[in-house]
Amino acid sequence: MNIIGAIVAGLVGTVAISMLMAMAPLMGMPKMAIWEMLGTMFSKEGNVSLGWIIHFMMGVIFAIIYAALWAAGIGSATLLGHLLKQKEHPFY
Repeated sequence: MNIIGAIVAGLVGTVAISMLMAMAPLMGMPKMAIWEMLGTMFSKEGNVSLGWIIHFMMGVIFAIIYAALWAAGIGSATLLGHLLKQKEHPFY
């Protein structure tokens, strides 16, 4: 498992989803400022910087767990997985 690659992927993915969440109100979607919600877990007035740090930390941890599971063979393409999918969706 490439830990540096997983960390970079987690940071890039978190930046991408953060940009989408920041632009959501401009596209007619509800406000999705997860960093503000995370910041209010620690004080009533909210700590936006701490919310951003937690948001990015969670993105990196998720990517590391995902990479570790992938390296262990969970989620990779196998013959058994294909046969099970064909049984569920015969025309797929």
